[in-house]
Amino acid sequence: MPGVTYQILQRVGAGGSAIAFLAARRAPEGRVPVVMKVLRPSIVRMLGERALLVVSKEAVSLRRLNESVPPTPFVVRFIDSGSIRTARAGKTLDLAWLAVEHIHGGPEGTTLTDRVSHSLQTTGFAFEPARALLAVEHVGRGLHAVHEVGVIHRDMKPDNVLVCGSGEDEIFKLADFGIARPQGGTATFGAVVGTPG
Repeated sequence: MPGVTYQILQRVGAGGSAIAFLAARRAPEGRVPVVMKVLRPSIVRMLGERALLVVSKEAVSLRRLNESVPPTPFVVRFIDSGSIRTARAGKTLDLAWLAVEHIHGGPEGTTLTDRVSHSLQTTGFAFEPARALLAVEHVGRGLHAVHEVGVIHRDMKPDNVLVCGSGEDEIFKLADFGIARPQGGTATFGAVVGTPG
């Protein structure tokens, strides 16, 4: 979009196919923090043009959720997608990227894994029943919203549930739709995908 720029601020995570960065999105309406997930050059070299399809599928899945009225608060919000042209080892590569809302977890951590670990360290126990019920309710409502728009996540795990707020204002949001696909669609990789265990 005209007048929109992104400034990468720091690396915040990495997976097998992409690296996540905290970035600032600057637009005429203001500046907001986002998370940019950029495909690794090795994945782009390995998959060729199919690499853009990987990010495109994730963007389509998240866009479908954004179009719901009202959009669900239990799934991270899609912001934008595109590609960055770069030269690596004498070859020009288009590194596909995706921007989603930034979830600030605070001192207890950003993922469900972080929050449970924090609770174990500070209390000796995982979540108390009311908090566990809230987490299950939010994850269930997020999955329901995802399925309502015809998408299958395919990688549900505690590290893919982001959390913000605390107490009664704590919100659990589904994230990382990198291997999601439309219901009835075919797999991008043609193999078993997801997180073992």
